Amino acid sequence: MSKEQPMRYGDVFSGVQGNLAKETVAPGDAALMQKAEAKAMGQTPKAGVAAAMQSAADFNERHGFVKHGQVNPEVSKQGVGVKATIGGQHVGSYGTKSGSHGKK
Repeated sequence: MSKEQPMRYGDVFSGVQGNLAKETVAPGDAALMQKAEAKAMGQTPKAGVAAAMQSAADFNERHGFVKHGQVNPEVSKQGVGVKATIGGQHVGSYGTKSGSHGKK
C-alpha cells in the first residue's frame, strides 16, 4: 500500500520548474489565481488554471498536507499572474499577492 503524497506544482503544471515545482499547492494559492483570472477575463474558466489548482489544493487539504485557507510561502512572496491576450496580442497583465490586489 503506497502512502499518499501531496500534489505539487510540478505535478499539476508540466511547465513549472525550479523551487515552485516542488511546492505543495495550497487553497489560498487557488483563491489568488481565481482572483487574477476573474480580473483578467471577467470570470474564472471551468477548466482553467485556477480550477486545476483548486482540485490539487482540495486533495491536499483532504489528506492533511495543507490547512484551509493556507497560502504557500513561495506564492505569498511572488504572487500569481495572468497575461491577457487577444489574437496573440498582449493586452494586459493582472496579478495578485496574498493581501494585495491589482493590475501589474
